[in-house]
Amino acid sequence: MHSQDLLMQNGAFNQCSGVFYDSGGASGNYGDNESITITICPDIPGQAIQLNFTSFNTELGLDYLVIYDGMDISAPAFGTFSGSASPGVIRATLG
Repeated sequence: MHSQDLLMQNGAFNQCSGVFYDSGGASGNYGDNESITITICPDIPGQAIQLNFTSFNTELGLDYLVIYDGMDISAPAFGTFSGSASPGVIRATLG
């Protein structure tokens, strides 16, 4: 399987690997007033998604990333992230 880049956008995506970017892509910034819900699912049922944030920066106290451990926003949250406090490595649980 080949990895694919994934831009933050509304929808659900099945990915086994790749690079996840904000809506600005590899060299741009995310847009003003964005409110996006993205669901990333494993290619193989029963496996878990792992995200490794190697770079993270939002406008501190104004822009937030919330990561949920489930299929939608009713799932428990791993946390809410803002500024340069990177989520680090997030690994979903099987569920």
